[in-house]
Amino acid sequence: MIFEGNFWLTGGRDGARAFFDSIDAYKPDAIICANDYTAFGAREVLQSIGLRVPEDVILAGFDNEPDSRFTTPPLTTIEQPLDQMADCAVEILTGLMKGLDVPRRTVLPTRTIYRRSCGCHEGDMEVVSADRWQAEIADEVLSRRVARGSRKRS
Repeated sequence: MIFEGNFWLTGGRDGARAFFDSIDAYKPDAIICANDYTAFGAREVLQSIGLRVPEDVILAGFDNEPDSRFTTPPLTTIEQPLDQMADCAVEILTGLMKGLDVPRRTVLPTRTIYRRSCGCHEGDMEVVSADRWQAEIADEVLSRRVARGSRKRS
């Protein structure tokens, strides 16, 4: 299911209400938002109706806004290379102004920042295995637990 929002708290609230307010509404197990502020709004509604993140609904955003690590629970998100995006935009615009051929599409790397809202870890209670992790883990608590678990297996 897709809900088109406005990339702000209100869009996240409206989307979560659309999924959970109606008796007949589809109840997703996870909500993946187009940006972190939308996820913040969705989280507010989920908590207001008594649903827990991540126990009842997994939640993720996109941006890695600075506030994402301080929400309750901390928000899993995708980090964009903003400096590199700006550099590429300037290069492309400069090239266009000079009449040069510029790439029609530029793909830049992103990285997943796993935090508690995805349900992949729950604080310091248990050791998380590093096996099958394919993306960089930027959560410091989780990184310490993975390292601790790797040492125990050695």
